[in-house]
Amino acid sequence: MVERGTAGPDQAGSVYDALTRADLWNPQVMYRGRPVQARGRAVLRTMFESVSDGLFVLECLPPEPERGSPQPRCRFLVGNPAFCRMFFLSSRPIEGEELQSCLPPSLAAQIQLHTEHCLSHGRQVSFELSLTASAAPDPESTHVLIVTLSPVVEENKPISRIVGSCQDITARKQVEWQLQRSQKQLLEHNRALMELTRHKALSQGDLQAALQQICTTAAHTLGVARVGVWLYTSERSSIRCINQFEITPDNPEGSHTQGAEIWAKDYPRYFQALEQERTIAADQVVADPRTAEFGNSYLTAMGVVSMLDAPIRLEGRMVGVLCHEHIGSPRHWTLEEQNFAGSLADLVSLALEISERRQVEEELRQAEERYRNFFENAVEGIFFTDAAGRYLSANPMLAQICGYSSPEELMREAKEAGKRQLYVDPSQWEEFVRLLQEQGSVRGFEYRLRRRDGSIIWVREKARLVKDKAGNILGYEGICEDITAQKQSLAYMEFRAHHDALTGLVNRESFRERLQQTLQQYYSESLALFFVDLDHFKDINDTFGHGVGDALLQGVAERLTKCVRPGDIVARWGGDEFTLLLPRIGSPTVAARLAQRIVDAFQTPFSCEGHSLSVTCSIGVALYPQDGVEVSTLLHHADLALYQVKENGRSGFQLYRPVSGIPAAVRNTIL
Repeated sequence: MVERGTAGPDQAGSVYDALTRADLWNPQVMYRGRPVQARGRAVLRTMFESVSDGLFVLECLPPEPERGSPQPRCRFLVGNPAFCRMFFLSSRPIEGEELQSCLPPSLAAQIQLHTEHCLSHGRQVSFELSLTASAAPDPESTHVLIVTLSPVVEENKPISRIVGSCQDITARKQVEWQLQRSQKQLLEHNRALMELTRHKALSQGDLQAALQQICTTAAHTLGVARVGVWLYTSERSSIRCINQFEITPDNPEGSHTQGAEIWAKDYPRYFQALEQERTIAADQVVADPRTAEFGNSYLTAMGVVSMLDAPIRLEGRMVGVLCHEHIGSPRHWTLEEQNFAGSLADLVSLALEISERRQVEEELRQAEERYRNFFENAVEGIFFTDAAGRYLSANPMLAQICGYSSPEELMREAKEAGKRQLYVDPSQWEEFVRLLQEQGSVRGFEYRLRRRDGSIIWVREKARLVKDKAGNILGYEGICEDITAQKQSLAYMEFRAHHDALTGLVNRESFRERLQQTLQQYYSESLALFFVDLDHFKDINDTFGHGVGDALLQGVAERLTKCVRPGDIVARWGGDEFTLLLPRIGSPTVAARLAQRIVDAFQTPFSCEGHSLSVTCSIGVALYPQDGVEVSTLLHHADLALYQVKENGRSGFQLYRPVSGIPAAVRNTIL
């Protein structure tokens, strides 16, 4: 039996001819009229209605010249729920409705235009569409869709239907919009800073004129009601306003005042924050603990809801603050705005310095150039290379990272081999290029770079392929930063995990691990384990203090290290106790000779922070394998030998030998 609206494969006529609108989503339409079971139709309909992308089908009707429409008309045959939500059509059916009757004229016109293009060229068309449910479009409430129109092509038949899909890319667009806003804001800030650095009041040392210009520029650029410069008085008990620019509804041009004073004792948390932070960005001043102290005495009375304050520092000392006050609704200060405020505070500092020193014209020009470079230069190395890795452009920071005096010098000397020659390991360059070609971009790629002077640093890089319209690789572009300090910090942390912080020797936990590894490595050879304990160390600490005691422990560590052979391990066990591991000791005689060398070495007094200290040591020795083959056994026996030395008067050594009368609880903590 053939279902209603379905043409069998042998029947004449188009598959679409017998369809009703209710049967539009019939899989037979999708595959040349071949029947599909009801289960398949149900599955496909479920997919159609549940996917997150908007789906719809348009029927293209011939134009109606009598209605004044020379272009083909389009009407909806079906649209899934996601499509209706995207176009705010949930409250009305669209089946059988024309584009112009369902959608706003501008949206309908755009879809109609691309539909005609799809029909005339017989191929898929994609385009962006922006729409909003409100009458006043706002980038924050605008939805952006990628709409794709695909013609339904039948052999020997004109195209009469178009399948459309809509993907919501609003989140991605909002990120782009935010980035554009940040870039625009950064450009505005840099432009304002550049204008300020060029202002004649700054170069001429006219402090009041310079501060007026800085406050005016800050207020207009950041859009705040008040900007003031407050400087410490000579006794540093208060800060006094030496210039404040204020814009009011009655005076939109703004005016400058001065003279107000704030006492540090009344606002301790605020002044503490000024000393410690680059900026105080208080989105809600009454709730921020750094500014809440002002309370009703100032904030409420003046209508201030948000503040952005940047300490002014001169020669490393905080001398005042540049205060930005916002009136109205609470305001979130962006990172760009905070950086801008910090840069303005630096300019105030510069104005103070120039005013005090009255530098000559050349010094002023150099200061202006220094600040211009500060604002214009990037803080990361930026490069562009051709497909072979040869530099086409590089910024000053990249030249600095690579050890060159200028980008031109870097590009000139690396002209032939390009970036490749900077890699310490050439295989890393090959890996870098492989990843770029496979993935199109690389993030967080780390490698060792050889600078011009031969020194080696660590660099982290992110880059991407640059291609032409035909897909040919033009080159690579990216940024890099010197992470040598980070690598060194990680190495230091790794060192601290296995070494004693005071002496730099191997610590207790690491010594146990190395002892276990050595026993496994030299299981067929002799080795010696020394326990070294300083005699009467507590008396030194009590008499001279812990500073001298620590210096003594450092001296002991250095002396023990000099007494042993290369490859022997010296560790600080804890307190005034040290352990030594001596692989391939040969015989007990050699161990005894080395122990005596250590005892003799302690005959020379230690010089510790101006004190000459005579200190002796006691040493317990256990030998492998005769005194034990387990870590715990060797440690215990070396400790028992040390106990025997202590019992016999200290200042000497003892090889382990079993004796009676030693308390069982002696030194049990080492086990």
